[in-house]
Amino acid sequence: MYQYVGKINHVDGYARNELFTILFPTTIREGNKASVVMQWTRTYVGEEKSNDARLGTITRVVNAPDGTRTVELFRGEFYYWYECAINENEDEMTIRMLNQRDEFCSSGTAKLHIKEQERVILSY
Repeated sequence: MYQYVGKINHVDGYARNELFTILFPTTIREGNKASVVMQWTRTYVGEEKSNDARLGTITRVVNAPDGTRTVELFRGEFYYWYECAINENEDEMTIRMLNQRDEFCSSGTAKLHIKEQERVILSY
C-alpha cells in the first residue's frame, strides 16, 4: 500500500491549497485500483468545502530507466483524471489533474505518507 498526501491548486480556483490524498491499496500496476480523496474550496455549483472521494483504475504506468514512473489514474472513468509523476525513491509525487477533454486543470505535490509492503506468508 502506498499513500501520498499533499496539496493541490485548481486553475479556476475550485481548489486552492487543498488537501489531496492518493492511495494505492496494492501495487502500482496498470489495472489495479487507486483512490483519490480531496476537498474542493468551492465546487462549480458554488458549494463550499465539499469533500470528494473517487475509487477507480490505474489506467497506465510508465516505468522510466532512471527509476521514476508516470502513473495515470481514472482516464475515461470520471470527469477528471490524474497524471502522477513519482520520483525514483517513491517518496515524492507531482500531480496534474486533467478534464475529460485532456485540458490541464490542477497541479500539486505530495509526499509519501505510508508505504507498506505486501506480506508474503510461505507455508510448507
